Amino acid sequence: MSTTMSLIIPRTPWPEHFPNIVIHGELSVRNRHSAYAAAKGGDAEAALALVHDLLTDKGLQNIQALLQGRKPLVTPVAAIEVSGFNAIPDAMAQEIAMRLELQMASYDPPHYPQVQKTQQNQLY
Repeated sequence: MSTTMSLIIPRTPWPEHFPNIVIHGELSVRNRHSAYAAAKGGDAEAALALVHDLLTDKGLQNIQALLQGRKPLVTPVAAIEVSGFNAIPDAMAQEIAMRLELQMASYDPPHYPQVQKTQQNQLY
């Protein structure tokens, strides 16, 4: 007999004055990138190549404007997916921290069984 456990984490509404998201490009471009599958499957070098190609100067300028001179710690969203550890959020956080001269937070990503957002759009 097999027992499957599902972890459902409820979504919390964003606060009224939460800043807008910054979109760096079209998901279809990301999905067609030659490094995407490997990066999503945990390949750190592929993730850095993907982020280097897709992170835009305009997006970084928008993030910088949202910070209003503040210097927050940067931490990625940990993503353990069906294909394994998704290295893209970590690479993106590292690149944003480096290019905006911010510090990375010390973190130990939680190990949830599976993230369910893979095919959602940027606003999910």
